[in-house]
Amino acid sequence: MHRVNRRSIAFQLNLALATAVVVVLAALVVFASGFTQRQMLDGTRTELQRQVGVLDRMLEFYYDVLENRANEYARIFAGFFDTTLSLDGDATVAVGDYAAPVIRAGERALNLNYDEVDAFAERTGGNATVFVRYRDDFLRVTTSLRKPDGSRATGTLLGKNQVPSRSVWVPGCEGG
Repeated sequence: MHRVNRRSIAFQLNLALATAVVVVLAALVVFASGFTQRQMLDGTRTELQRQVGVLDRMLEFYYDVLENRANEYARIFAGFFDTTLSLDGDATVAVGDYAAPVIRAGERALNLNYDEVDAFAERTGGNATVFVRYRDDFLRVTTSLRKPDGSRATGTLLGKNQVPSRSVWVPGCEGG
């Protein structure tokens, strides 16, 4: 600092001015980078919100398509039965580890009868299952659904948090 005092006043003013310019430019760089970062974050947030909205609409559309397809499949499956389905509360059939109430199409028991579910699977490429209410769950009494080992999923429970399609409910089966 002592050497600066020996310099001319013009040199000292130029040095002070240069220091001030450097400080101001540094401050501008810090401000501009912070401003730019906030702008970029706001733009990114806005774009992500737009994309989430698009995805939400796509998922709603996809859900509607799947629901319509499931309802159409349920109508097709119901068409495989030429008579009303009924629950025979007096009779049970061993289905897996469970004593399942018998579901009838006319006089014919559907429990462990794979004719309609296999015909549906062959015609549509989908799976068909007839469930019966079993305590607080639903039991598969006939199905075209296969387990990983290739055997049918008959005699397995749907899961307490799941509900089968209501499109083809048999009177009396929806109760407890």
